[in-house]
Amino acid sequence: ANTSIPETARIVFPLPEGTWVMTSPFGYRTDPMTGARTLHEGTDYAAPDGTPIYAVADGIVTVAEYTEAWGGHIVIDHTIDGQAVSTGYIHMWASGIHVTVGERVTAGQHIADVGSSGRSTGPHLHLEVRPGGGDPIDADTWLTEHGAPARPATTIPARTAADARPPVRRAD
Repeated sequence: ANTSIPETARIVFPLPEGTWVMTSPFGYRTDPMTGARTLHEGTDYAAPDGTPIYAVADGIVTVAEYTEAWGGHIVIDHTIDGQAVSTGYIHMWASGIHVTVGERVTAGQHIADVGSSGRSTGPHLHLEVRPGGGDPIDADTWLTEHGAPARPATTIPARTAADARPPVRRAD
């Protein structure tokens, strides 16, 4: 593990409780932009434009950029339970990136704001988790396994991804 990256065990969910809904899980799906069946390497959480995005753990920012494909793109390297892990946060507006490369961040620090830049159908956070900086794994499962369970909104927040499906609601 990179010794310059602080060791941590505390993991937090990257969005405020009750502000978001999951709109596209990790795994193979039909790409909403191309119609092709591809591996979706992250988990999409729709939330209102400007919703704060938090660092999931202590770490060091290794990427903070804006690209045509991803829009706002942040990568943070962590050492979690002795393992190197990278987390990626994608689709922020350029004005919604609040960290710089080399910056040390703490779990729960406000690093960015939800946007809809790059290849995006509406405001959301695309979150990726890559153990060892390699192939991605299911971010939502990883968060739950590390004590940061998902707490979605009970109704769809305003101004979210157009393809969001409303949660199933019980008749009262």
